[in-house]
Parts: sequence; structure tokens; C-alpha cells
Amino acid sequence: MILEKLTVCGFSSYLEKQEIDLSRYYGGIFMITGDTGAGKTTVFDAVIYALFGKPSGSSRSEFTLHNISAGAQECYAELEFTVGAKRWTIHRSVRADSSDRRNNRCFLDSAGEHIDGRAGVDARIAQILSLDHSAFCRISVLAQGEFARFLTMKSDERGKALRAVFDTEKYERYERYIDTLSKAASGELARLRGEYALLLNSQLSAVIGELSPELLSPERSSELCAEIERAECELSAQAEKTRAESGELQKRSGELSSQIE
Repeated sequence: MILEKLTVCGFSSYLEKQEIDLSRYYGGIFMITGDTGAGKTTVFDAVIYALFGKPSGSSRSEFTLHNISAGAQECYAELEFTVGAKRWTIHRSVRADSSDRRNNRCFLDSAGEHIDGRAGVDARIAQILSLDHSAFCRISVLAQGEFARFLTMKSDERGKALRAVFDTEKYERYERYIDTLSKAASGELARLRGEYALLLNSQLSAVIGELSPELLSPERSSELCAEIERAECELSAQAEKTRAESGELQKRSGELSSQIE
């Protein structure tokens, strides 16, 4: 996700319309500085509010976030952002004359797609970002004093959040698939070993059965030995091939597991 442009008006300390062109800072690191109360955190609040209709920090309420009592007719935040190759514009606003301080107007727009209404926009944003408000605030935008929340999350919660960010589900599916193949190969190896033992016993029984008080001719003895050796070589080759495939699958499964962890 790349933030392109943020526009706010009547929003907290930004009574007048303000536009921040974030695309100017591509490829670099920049800092937002200013005196206490200058509106630094409000910039992040506006980004979060535009995306999710909520403030960034748990200590902020949706009601006090909107500065619409100082003469502004409307409080709104509009964010342009890019995910992949697609650019989106999301807008949320509240009218000053509305008794309901929740979103009065909300839309999401992109080439070939337009969604109106909070419910539809919220659902689509969750699909686009693969994150809900809570996960986004914990990982992408950590509000003042709340960085410790991410550090103190339980390992399973942190893992779930990171899996959502980096979209590792496909690797987990691949790992399960490799594990299934590995188990199948191990089963096939066990089956071949069983068949090898049975065949070897069968060949030995056949040899013993052909033995008589009279010694076998050297020719027949050589033939029987050659048959046993040939059968043993074939089964050994099959077993070795299956063992190699099983080892490779287990190796690949271990590599995927270490990458995901």
C-alpha cells in the first residue's frame, strides 16, 4: 500500500482545507515534526479515519475527533492510495447539522469500481488491505504511546497479524501440500520395503523348494542367483527413488516452515 494524497477539512486542528501530497516522498524516509498541538498525530488520525471511519488510538473517541463546531460546515478526510497497480480514493465526512456524528457520507472509488455507503466501503477496504482497523493500527500506524501494544501482543495474535500483512496463507497451503506428498511418499516407501521382503522370501522359498538331495546343476544354480539379484536390484532402486523423493519433500517443507516462522 502506498499513500498518495491526503485531504482534510474541518478535521480536528485543520479547520480549513489542507492537502498533503505524500507522493513527493517516494523512496525515502521523512519525519513529521512540529510543536505540541500542531497536528502531527492528526495527520495519522486522518489516514486511519479515511480508511476505517475510526481514530488511530484507543484513547480517542469518534465524537471528539471531528472539529465541526468551530464554524465548519463539514468535517471530512479523503485519502488517495495505491495497492498493487490500482489507485483508490476513499472519502468519509460528517455534516455539521447532523445529529448522528457517524459517517454521513462515505464512498470508495477506483477505475471501474465505485462503492457508496459505510458497510460496503468497510467490507471492500478489508479485502483490499487484508487488515481490519485494529491490525492496521497495531502494525502500520502505531499511535503515540501504543507501540508497546504490538510488542506485548501474544505470539499467536502477532503471528496472525503478520500473516495477514504478508499474505503467507499461500505458503501455508503449499506447506500442507508438501507435507501430504511427503507422507504419501513415506507410505509408498514402507509398501515397497514390505513387497521387497515378501519377494525376497518368495525367491528364497522357491530356491529351497527346488533343492533336492541331488545337488543342483551349476547352470541352474547360477540362474536362480541371477534372478534373486535382479529382483533385489529392482526393488532397491525403487526404494531408493522413493526415499530420495521423501527426503526432498521433507526438506522443502522444513524450508517453508522456517520462512513462515
